[in-house]
Amino acid sequence: MKIQDLVKSILPSYDDPYVKQHNANTEFVPSSSSTENILHDLIWPMTSFHIISNILDTNDSYQRIVASLGDKCWDKSDHREAKGLGEGWAKYLNSKGKEPLPSEIHELLYNVFKQRRIPAPELELNVLLDEQEFMLSALKLLLASDHCSKQIKKQLSRKNNNLIELYVNRLKQQGDLATLSTGSINDGTVHHKTMTPQSGISLNSLTHSLAYVKPGIECYTLKGRKSQNKGMYNVLILPWPLKIRRSNFKIDEHPPLKMDDTKFGFFSYENKNQITPEMIVYGIRAAIKETGYPDLVVIPECAIDSEHSSLIKSQLEELLTQLEIPKPVLIYGAYKPSQPDEFGANYLELSYVDDFSGNYVYKDQPKHHRWALDRNQIINYKLGTILNPSKKWWENCTIDSRKILSYVDDNIHICPLICEDLARQDPIAPVVRALGPSLVVALLLDGPQISARWPGKYASVLSEDPGSSVLSISPYGMTQRSTGGNFPPSSEVALWSDNFRTIPLELEDDCIGISLVLEKVVLDQWSADGGRSPKDIFKYAGHLSVGCSTELDKITTQKEEPAEKAELV
Repeated sequence: MKIQDLVKSILPSYDDPYVKQHNANTEFVPSSSSTENILHDLIWPMTSFHIISNILDTNDSYQRIVASLGDKCWDKSDHREAKGLGEGWAKYLNSKGKEPLPSEIHELLYNVFKQRRIPAPELELNVLLDEQEFMLSALKLLLASDHCSKQIKKQLSRKNNNLIELYVNRLKQQGDLATLSTGSINDGTVHHKTMTPQSGISLNSLTHSLAYVKPGIECYTLKGRKSQNKGMYNVLILPWPLKIRRSNFKIDEHPPLKMDDTKFGFFSYENKNQITPEMIVYGIRAAIKETGYPDLVVIPECAIDSEHSSLIKSQLEELLTQLEIPKPVLIYGAYKPSQPDEFGANYLELSYVDDFSGNYVYKDQPKHHRWALDRNQIINYKLGTILNPSKKWWENCTIDSRKILSYVDDNIHICPLICEDLARQDPIAPVVRALGPSLVVALLLDGPQISARWPGKYASVLSEDPGSSVLSISPYGMTQRSTGGNFPPSSEVALWSDNFRTIPLELEDDCIGISLVLEKVVLDQWSADGGRSPKDIFKYAGHLSVGCSTELDKITTQKEEPAEKAELV
């Protein structure tokens, strides 16, 4: 493929994919230049980053930044120049675009996207990537666009009457932010990035602020309002339901997917003790009494059915407003029960105050891998009287689009996952590593959350690359069922993991939730070429159990049986 073919693929509306050399006749002024000039898109840093990332991903040529570019190697002066170009670029985007594009930015774009009058075979990307001049310019453009994006990040949702607002309005016309680039999503997407891998060499390790996500995964950037707590971050864990009976699991006799029924079967799970908006508000108020307003509230996998999820969407905001409680980011596991010859659904909902509109909005993300119950798990969860241990039992849920949410505010960057999606490498794990969130929240329907089990193992991988903290949570009712045949029930419903420590979080008797307090600290990270960038990360500060199960029982729509009796069924 030739570079002009790639540019046309990402920016298909332009007949002329080349940038003209800067002079008095080719000066580019966004407010008055022809819209047929490709610079109209290339001066948006996320778009240039989109194209360059696609180019450098060819044959893993990004490795040249720590190797030879030909007669020279990339050095500190190149990094300083790229950073300076990024700062000048950001300053220009803060203007109204009535002045010409600075000549140094114009020349950098020209050096990469100029028309080259050389034999056709030498225009092929794999040949061009061996040219020192081209690689040097391409790497400078990658880092300059990344640094520029860092400078303008906080302004994307502000009304400033400048070029930034002009381009953001273009992006918002597509609805949800499926990419920060103005280019075609068929050739990958661009999103905010927080953490940078500190070992190895990959495209992810070159930059600090932008991530390139390859085609095939729908990724949506959610821009939230900054929370109130500046130095601390409060997370309320509601490990509900508090009781899970074997009757919550059932065999699906007529699944739409037909397999060898002597080896495989399908099951579904339903929470019989429904969760209401009033229950969530009670949990929030209990946390406020102990640690202050929660910034984030999390509830495990499959906790709320689709009907009650709609109820929460319509009523929770009103209840919080009436009580003058700031609206937290809320992440909860939801499900739709399966029907004969129909799949059920397993997904999560993420609600937040949208920084563009100011509204409290909800976005969903599907589960990407079905749960498979084998003999060991069936015995461990005491389900052998319902599910035949000699078979493998698949969760009867639909597997639709590969989609991930990337929530970003001025305080934190969160990517939520559901159960198996934490453990399976494809297709989501590479995207999470590219995005580098400061926090991964994993909603599970699982046993005790301890470092020796699988959630701790896979959390440690993300803590190392890209350096994300991980919080996994499971229902108290499920950890109580997980006895392994002869172990006592466990109350360890959550696991906090970061680069510094791994801590299981235990729910105390007669309590309904855990308030986890995190300390915001600054950590220096370096890109592969030695570029330093301070990152806000969160370290464990403390936790305590909150609320009273007796008080929660008064709010629930259905009285639960005593725990001792529930354990028998």
